[in-house]
Amino acid sequence: MRRCIPILIILLFLAAGCTYLPGEQTISLSDFKKELNSSKSIAIVMDTRNAPSRGAVMQCGINTAGRLGEIGVYDRLKNQTFVYEGGQCVSGATNSSISECESLISNSMAFYIRYNSSKNSTSFYKSKAVMEGDNNFLADCPISKII
Repeated sequence: MRRCIPILIILLFLAAGCTYLPGEQTISLSDFKKELNSSKSIAIVMDTRNAPSRGAVMQCGINTAGRLGEIGVYDRLKNQTFVYEGGQCVSGATNSSISECESLISNSMAFYIRYNSSKNSTSFYKSKAVMEGDNNFLADCPISKII
């Protein structure tokens, strides 16, 4: 038993260290709304790459755009809607690589909507909101109700 204690302590330190890895930190919904209101450009990314069907992801993107219109920031979308499908990014009638689209999005407040069968969550960051979940979660589209 005494031999396990040092190993447990090391594992605890390693686990604690993983929570402090560099990266964008989450922010509160109210802070996100402040960032959204001051943003000059907004993008919606509907990531259908892992989805069994596109419907819920796409509909949530439409619902989010509608909500942006209701709160008066829709005009900042300026043709900034993107669909990630396979290795491609579709925007209007244009097909590009995903990295090309990410470059276009880099200066925008982005809403990422993606299918994830094992995680239903919405996270807010200074420059983006990430909503991911299964078809039921995406069909409910909570992000469009809280922004």
